Amino acid sequence: MIEITAEKAIDLMTERPDMTDDEIVMALRDSGAEPRAAARVVEFLPMACCRVLMRPHGVRFSKAYRRQGLEGEFDLGADPDWNRIEQFAQTNRRLLDEGLSRRIASRGGEHTAIAQLMDQGSRPENIACTAPVFLWPETGPTLPTSQKLQMKEWWRFGF
Repeated sequence: MIEITAEKAIDLMTERPDMTDDEIVMALRDSGAEPRAAARVVEFLPMACCRVLMRPHGVRFSKAYRRQGLEGEFDLGADPDWNRIEQFAQTNRRLLDEGLSRRIASRGGEHTAIAQLMDQGSRPENIACTAPVFLWPETGPTLPTSQKLQMKEWWRFGF
């Protein structure tokens, strides 16, 4: 279930802010998450948190997204993973009560762009975000299933 993966992602994103998105996907996979669900949560959760935080201030967001290597834009509203993650971000008490939404949103490109524009004097109601571009394939990055597989034994020379 994508909500369980999202709960695990909250822990990783807030307790280990130094982890890259690839590392978070790998950790989620290692904990039993489906590869596609892990990737979608890491892509969509920061974006959903950002939108929950910034929409009330007047920031406008695209209803579409793009994926590198594919032609055209895809409707977020037609994506069941997006709908579940957005609903999760809007209703999850832990995100709302503990103020974790801002910490998770800050991992995303939309939040970074909005913060830069506001730092330069833009008002939220004058900001409109274009469709985000995801760099991974829909199934997520190609990663080994365990961090151990990624580590190279420097002392072995192949004989």
